[in-house]
Parts: sequence; structure tokens; C-alpha cells
Amino acid sequence: MSFSISKILQTPWLNLLNLSKAFLVLCFVIKIAVSLFGYLDPKTNELKFSFSFNKLVNNDESELASRAYNLIHGKGLVKTIQNNDSLEYKLSSNRPLLNVGIHYLYQKIYTHFAPVTELEIFGDISGSHKTNGYYFIYAQLVNLITLILFLVSVPFFISLLKNLGIKDQSLLNLSAGFYLLFPSSLIYIGSIPLYENICFSSSVIGISFLIKRLTGNAKNDLFTFFTISIMLTLSVMLRPQILIPVLLTMAVFGIFILIRTKKEGLRSTKNDWRFVLVFCFVFSTLQSGVIYTNYKYFNSIFYTNRADAFMWGHYELAKGSWDGTVDIKGSYGYNYEREIIPRFDELSEIEQNNAQKKIANNWIKNNIVKEIKLSFKKVAIFFLPYNFERLKVNLPMLIIHLGFFLFIFISIIKRHLIKNNPYILLPLFFIFGILMVNILFFVEYRVKYFADPFMLILTIIALKTTIEWLNGKRLYKN
Repeated sequence: MSFSISKILQTPWLNLLNLSKAFLVLCFVIKIAVSLFGYLDPKTNELKFSFSFNKLVNNDESELASRAYNLIHGKGLVKTIQNNDSLEYKLSSNRPLLNVGIHYLYQKIYTHFAPVTELEIFGDISGSHKTNGYYFIYAQLVNLITLILFLVSVPFFISLLKNLGIKDQSLLNLSAGFYLLFPSSLIYIGSIPLYENICFSSSVIGISFLIKRLTGNAKNDLFTFFTISIMLTLSVMLRPQILIPVLLTMAVFGIFILIRTKKEGLRSTKNDWRFVLVFCFVFSTLQSGVIYTNYKYFNSIFYTNRADAFMWGHYELAKGSWDGTVDIKGSYGYNYEREIIPRFDELSEIEQNNAQKKIANNWIKNNIVKEIKLSFKKVAIFFLPYNFERLKVNLPMLIIHLGFFLFIFISIIKRHLIKNNPYILLPLFFIFGILMVNILFFVEYRVKYFADPFMLILTIIALKTTIEWLNGKRLYKN
């Protein structure tokens, strides 16, 4: 029996298309397995597997849950503070209201099946409360919703690539596989029950829909309009960090349909404007609850409740990235904050917030040169090739960042790349919006995360363009 490599390569399962399909199926299996059984070891930040559910919720959830508990029991929107053996309460402002509302609804349902005490909700300093029944079920629910939404987002990711000029099915399959296995969404953020994962998938679905609208491939029914609008609005309410990227992307979308309306008339863009009206209605309606609560509790229609993060990004000790020591008693940052804000621990959360905002604004005004240098430093930190809190070079992230820079370089020297495919500006401006947020506050891996799928898309386009250009030059020489 003769051995022939050429015959083997001609077998159906060894052509590139079938191999790419097999790779994509394998990636789906890995993603589901890691989502169901993988978890990050809190001590080592390494991925481990267990058939029991070992995912721990973020420490912020106890504060959100305690606010919901206090609302249910008539104490108002107050935070619970553990002081030795007693509990104290202060008016709270530093949490997204929708997140408190989710815990409010969840507690209402949960207490029908099992009793829950404030101490169980608020927990203790050690964080052992995260393994009790309340948080255990909560983590499972968030994890399940995250997995389902991510899997739903895969065909939207493929559609996004198609509408941006990637037509080869094998390349689409390979790209979707890398989207499924990208380290941040598979391990570092993806393995933690965080709302970031929900917003991550929602942004891919939302921007894919916007580009479909611009290319004329999207559905025109009101149900789809409302679904996408609600998804994007709830993402902003869950994680206000993406307010700027979402509104910036919607503004770019609006400019595109304005240009088309001027060229082709209102009839050709009628459904696009219907979607814009639906989005504005949904966004303003859902946000009205936040505005009402702001006015009721804080006497302000628009209340900036993250002045703590604003100050940590713009004051004498700001280092450009998240400083985890500011909340640790005895640390230099912890003591410095109490030196520049007299009676800090006696102030309410609102008073602390206002004082922090004032300090940051004054520092920017009085240190323009330092602020400019700090902004450049934040940009540099944003593009460091690492995931999560580990300062270890991550090869996939390095490749994606290099690919993104390649895309920018090609766009500058070969302007037709964007001119021939202008809708690529939507993911590009979304990335720019994420960068703006990191400069406005500080660089944080949980905010950088939202840019990952779109930098992956631009990297794929840049590599495809480069390969086609090199092949074209070679054919020209021949």
C-alpha cells in the first residue's frame, strides 16, 4: 500500500473549510466547558476546573445587596457599615441603581424559599459570605445568563466581520473561534460572574445590528428595534463605564444616516430614523428612573457618583492605573486621602463624593502639564499586553494590540481602507470611547475588556489587507 500525502490532503475532512468548521465546534465546546466548570483561583488568579460550582462573586456585590436589603426593610438607600459588633447606616450614592434593583428583585424572590439575614447579605471582612446560598445561586444565574448571551453573540460577531469585508468562510470560522477563546472573555473576566460579561456580548450584538442597518441587511420590525435598544440601555445602566462608548457610537451611526438622508432622501433612511427614535425613547424612559432617584435622594437630576474614581485618576498620587491600596487602612493612599479631606470618615458618602470631585478638578486646573503627561501614561498603560491584574505579557493580547496598531498604520498610509468601508468607524469609535473612559478615570482591566472584541476585528481586517497587498505586489512582479 503506497503512502500519498497528496491523497490524504484531498480527503473531505482535510480541506481548509472543514478544518475551520471543526476548529469552531471545538472552540464552542471549550467555551461551554470553561464557563460551566472553570473558575479563577482567588489566590493565584489561575484557571482551575471543578465539577462543583466554584465561581466567587465580586466583593462589590455585598454592598449592592446590603443596599437592596435596607430598601426592602424600609431604611432607604443606605449602605451598611460594620463597626465591631454593631451595624451603622449611611446614605449611599456610589453604586449603579439598576444593580441595586436587581438584588432587590432577587431578594424578594429568594426570601420566598429561604430566610436571609442582613449579616448574611453584608457578610464579613474575610469574604466567606460569598459561599452562602444567596450568593451561590446569584453567581450561578449571572454565569448562565453570561454564557447564553455570549453564545448568541457569536453569529453577530461573524455577521459584523462579513459586513466589514471578510467574505471567506474559513477565515470567518477561524475568527469566531478566536473570539470564543480570547483570554479575557474565556478566563480572566469571562470566568467571573460579572455584569461586564453581559455588556461585552451586548455591545457586539448592538454594533453588529447598527452596521447591518447601514448596509441594508437588518430587520425593520419594532420588536428588533426595542430589543436592541433595551439591550444597549441596560448595558449602560449595569456598567455606566460604557455610556461614553455607546453614545459615541450612536452619534457616528446618526452622522452616517444624516449623510445618506441628504444624498438619497428621507424615504431611503426612514427605518433607520425609526430605530433612532425607538432608542432615544427606550434610553430616556429607562434612565428616567435613575434621574428620579437622583433627585429624590441627592437633590440633583444628573449626579456623578464616581468622584472617588475620578479623584484616583487625577491627583498627586495618581499612577494612571487602578491603585488597589487606596481602600487599605494604613496605606499611603488611604492616609493621603484623609489628609487632603478633613474628617473624611465622618462625612456621608455624598459629602465624600463632592469633596473628591472638587479635589480632582482643582488638581487638573493647577497641574496642566502633569495632567497631559498622566494622560499619555494612561494611553501607554491601556495598550500594555496583559489581561486581568497580572503584569505578565499575554501573547494573544500582544498580537491583538500589534494588529490594532497595524490597522491604524494602514489606515493612515492607505486611506481607501476606511474610504471603501466607512462603517468600520463604528467599532473604531467604540474603542476610542473605551480609551476616553480610561483616560477620564484610570486604566482598569474591567473597562479595557470592552474593547477586546473590536480590536480583534480590526486586527483580522488589518492582517487580511496586508496579505492581499503582499500577494498583489508579488503577482505584479511576476
